[in-house]
Amino acid sequence: MIQILEFEQEIFKLESQVQEMVSLSHMYDSVGDITHEITRLHKKVRHMKHDVYSNLIRIDLILSTISNIFLRILLNFMEIDAVAMVPRLLVD
Repeated sequence: MIQILEFEQEIFKLESQVQEMVSLSHMYDSVGDITHEITRLHKKVRHMKHDVYSNLIRIDLILSTISNIFLRILLNFMEIDAVAMVPRLLVD
């Protein structure tokens, strides 16, 4: 099962609606010509994805920077802790 994130809910709903319309158009001739509506919804999905995921790229860069800062702090802490342990190891 695919896990849909909160910010993807609207996109997923619209994509599902498009898939349903495509299926109906293939199954029943009586549905009429809905290709214009399907094309319009596909375009709307593309725009929604662009808006949502382009914002994520910026957030990802911020999180990556924060992650690097925490990693440096952790490595510095580990280095300091390791230096403090050396005299203990030599005595024991």
